[in-house]
Amino acid sequence: MIGIYKITSPSKRIYIGQSQDIEFRWSFYLKMYCKKQTRLYNSLKKYGPENHIFEIIEECDINILDEREIFWKEIY
Repeated sequence: MIGIYKITSPSKRIYIGQSQDIEFRWSFYLKMYCKKQTRLYNSLKKYGPENHIFEIIEECDINILDEREIFWKEIY
């Protein structure tokens, strides 16, 4: 599934991201394979990935991923 997703931490901080394979991306986060995304990694490490809410907020065409990610970042 191609689109935009939202991760909400237990402290209510929100991370918006995009992926060409959202389910695969979430599996990476569950395994903590995101050290370069420092804030997200630290939150996953502190609270545990299972305590974060993962939501797909929009499916979209691959050609507009960047545009839609910016849109949703402005919303949240």
